[in-house]
Amino acid sequence: MFVKRSEVRRPAVAGAFYPREAQELTIVPLVVGAVSPKQVARVIETMLGKRTLLVVSTDLSHYLDYATAERHDLATAGTIERLDYTTLGPNDACGFSALNGALCAASRCGWTVTRLDLRNSGDTSGEKRRVVGYGAWAFTFVEDQPPVAKGTPVHRHLRLGLSH
Repeated sequence: MFVKRSEVRRPAVAGAFYPREAQELTIVPLVVGAVSPKQVARVIETMLGKRTLLVVSTDLSHYLDYATAERHDLATAGTIERLDYTTLGPNDACGFSALNGALCAASRCGWTVTRLDLRNSGDTSGEKRRVVGYGAWAFTFVEDQPPVAKGTPVHRHLRLGLSH
């Protein structure tokens, strides 16, 4: 799990499980710095299993006007949906290192990606002059296709939530 504020994320992550399973929930916070996406992917791949939920938390664009942020975040969404772990940088997502690592792992493990939501703070606060972007994607392993990376375990679901 890659988090900005784990004390905020734990209740949201626990809510993804049934009550009994939430009590048995183990959270492994990882802080990602200046490392390559492949290094992060290797760490992720060693932790993934049938009952693993990976959460990567990051904002997208910061303090652009509403229309500019929409265009910028839409381009970032396209990069995420292509599983392109080579182009995102700090102007696209403050947690770009963790995000690129998760995208690399998803690419190597043969996951498909579905956008769940994409918005910015202007959609909720009404303030359109300086907004922060966020979105959510679900990554799913397709059962009838083998993982791309040799030696990786068979994974079922990877959910990537990018939130403000």
